[in-house]
Amino acid sequence: MNYGLYLSATGVLANTYRQDVIANNLANSETVGFKRHLAHFQQRPVESQVQGRGDLSDPMLDRIGGGFLQSPTMLDTTQGDMETTGNNLDAAIFGDGYFAVSNKGKVQLTFAPSGKVSSAELTDGPFAGTPAGKCALKHFKAAHVPPFSGAAQTVAKSFKIP
Repeated sequence: MNYGLYLSATGVLANTYRQDVIANNLANSETVGFKRHLAHFQQRPVESQVQGRGDLSDPMLDRIGGGFLQSPTMLDTTQGDMETTGNNLDAAIFGDGYFAVSNKGKVQLTFAPSGKVSSAELTDGPFAGTPAGKCALKHFKAAHVPPFSGAAQTVAKSFKIP
């Protein structure tokens, strides 16, 4: 392949990558808690430098360079703007840090004598009223035990969402 075309192609790919990162940032700019991503690039060394072989070198082409390489995006961890909501349950962190979120919960299941779950309730953990909690309850409601005689039985179970 013509070396000049290769260098031009690396520039086009790098710019496409940059535009993708910017588009993602714009698309998520109104998402609460979103942290923007930063596109990073590095200069690609010429092949003679990569292989450590000066005999592969062409001094004229080596001065042109080896093009660009995209590096993985970096997360911008600078603090965003604080927004006063007036809600007593809203919280924010000033300065460095993140909220620690628990992935543990507790569910209470009531089994009918038929062995099917007659009720399920999240009793502990951060999942109540969240999509993750609804998903967990859906799976717990599908549980069953062998049929038994007598009154309905209630059990509690701790769980952890990986």
